[in-house]
Amino acid sequence: METSSSVRFVLQLASQEAMASQHSDIAPEHLFVAVLKFSGLDIDKIKDVVSKPDTARELTEDLNAVRDVIREKSIRCSEVCHGLIAEIGKGNACFTGGIMHRSPDCKALFDTALKLARDSNSNRMSPVHLFNAMLLSPTKAMTRALAAQGSISKPTNLTNLKKSNRAACAPSNPVEATSCTIEAKALIQALAHPSCKSVIIITRNVSIVHNIVTQTAKKLAQGDCPDLLKRKRIVDVSHLVTDAELDKALIDTSVEKGIILYTPLITSIEHYDRQDHWVKQLERVLKEKTVQSISAASAATYNDLIKRSSVWKKRVHPIWIRDKDNQEIPKAL
Repeated sequence: METSSSVRFVLQLASQEAMASQHSDIAPEHLFVAVLKFSGLDIDKIKDVVSKPDTARELTEDLNAVRDVIREKSIRCSEVCHGLIAEIGKGNACFTGGIMHRSPDCKALFDTALKLARDSNSNRMSPVHLFNAMLLSPTKAMTRALAAQGSISKPTNLTNLKKSNRAACAPSNPVEATSCTIEAKALIQALAHPSCKSVIIITRNVSIVHNIVTQTAKKLAQGDCPDLLKRKRIVDVSHLVTDAELDKALIDTSVEKGIILYTPLITSIEHYDRQDHWVKQLERVLKEKTVQSISAASAATYNDLIKRSSVWKKRVHPIWIRDKDNQEIPKAL
């Protein structure tokens, strides 16, 4: 069966991940990160650099197919990528092979993907077949990274509780939700500060952030907050995949009053080739509009990216959450 040009492109991205993590082979985890990064490519830019119309059309179809699965599974790409890169860690080998230098587990995934392509009566194997093959039999590292992001429902107003009397986006773990009460209070305290336009939750445990935000949304809906926040609502855009989707969401919500945006993880430039474009759009919104935002970031991202920005520096309130080992109570600074 023919392999699409998109698969070869994904393999190139995977080989870059293997090289960056100093592993000798392309492992399934590198491939998974590569597919997620592939899903965030700008289709219009691809069309500009691809000479053959058929290839551009194929790439567009493959991108949309992967994005459909990501939306269906409610996968937050930046969080999973960040978690998976941390899971696989740094090796001590030198990756010298090309895109065919794959581990045995990775080769087995290709066999499964080929079977999925045949079963779907497709005439070629595409990235979505690889993606589905990995989701069918994820490695332990993939399972942990996917589980860490928590379950999320469709895009929704998280503060829409007055009619339903329940959280629109329920915590994935009731025990963990209870343990987020202190963090939710710290978040409310920060959001209520007159100078606060954005709260950055700084933690290595990104899975806890969604539960903190859900607890906060519940308190806002029940009126268990300062008067300044009682008419505000938290809108979740953390699941959106592409820069274009996030840009549109930021522009659409910036014209409304009383909006607090819950955004995707702000990723470190240490792991990615460029700063996320949507982060720049968010900076413009925070500078010009009345919108507030809640985001998560690692300590490295906060120190290297956010603290050095003139826009963020004047408007951000960080909340530090230490690892469980340190047992330090979170605080709003």
